Amino acid sequence: MHLPPLRNIIIPAAAILNNLNLAAAQSSVVGTWSSGVGSVLTGPAFGDPTEANTFIYPNVSGRALSFTSDGYYEEASFLWNSNATDHHCIEAVVIWQHGTYTMNSNGSISTSSEIFAADGRIQVQNACAAQSSVISYYSQAGLYATWAISQWRGKTMLQLGRYDGALLPRMYQISTDPSQYMFPTSLLSNVSATDVTSSSKFRFM
Repeated sequence: MHLPPLRNIIIPAAAILNNLNLAAAQSSVVGTWSSGVGSVLTGPAFGDPTEANTFIYPNVSGRALSFTSDGYYEEASFLWNSNATDHHCIEAVVIWQHGTYTMNSNGSISTSSEIFAADGRIQVQNACAAQSSVISYYSQAGLYATWAISQWRGKTMLQLGRYDGALLPRMYQISTDPSQYMFPTSLLSNVSATDVTSSSKFRFM
């Protein structure tokens, strides 16, 4: 049976979804999404974070998410942190990880990178720091308490909400086929999750 995608609906954390609605909800988020002008993308366009420990820095900051129909996700983020004391000491942070996601019956979306914990990377660059560039393992689970998909100026928009109701920057659909912008949905590093010394954290979106 064909399930139409959800449109113009915000799913609050208090909502209870049955199996049919969960399937429709999952099908509606499948694809690749990017904030702003779409400079940040998941997949090889973001670099080779696992094998070469390298990133391709976009022209502007932003965030991208890809969701597959079988429950996998990928995340790429690039942000600047300003320094109020010294404006020359701007910090650049890039994050990449992948794993699985779940459409929960209460209307939220949870993500987990636990199965691919050895793949996630975070790089922090700051010319004023003792070590100007540091790259580390990165693995954080997350929770989006609300989400909505709607049409905005001819584009399909995904609006994610944090646990406290605050809305995250709008994301726009780059492709309905996430495989075009994703690495394989398998462990990419030649180390196991048990070899990762950094501790995993939970992030409430």
